[in-house]
Amino acid sequence: MNYRKMKNKNLSIIFDLDGTLWNSTGCASDIWNRVLEKHNNISFRMTKEKAAQLMGKTMGDIGKILFPEFSA
Repeated sequence: MNYRKMKNKNLSIIFDLDGTLWNSTGCASDIWNRVLEKHNNISFRMTKEKAAQLMGKTMGDIGKILFPEFSA
């Protein structure tokens, strides 16, 4: 990519953090469940509703909410 030719172009990035353009809760819950299935000692399964409640929280807070028994 030649950035010299692009320097007069307007470049933009769109961050869709609230699901206006794309609601990612279904994909997020599917991915969580793929990972959780690999851990026999964890019986929790993610739902779309639970994923929506966790959106915007830090990974530390999510861990404390979902797995309080593992939190220090």
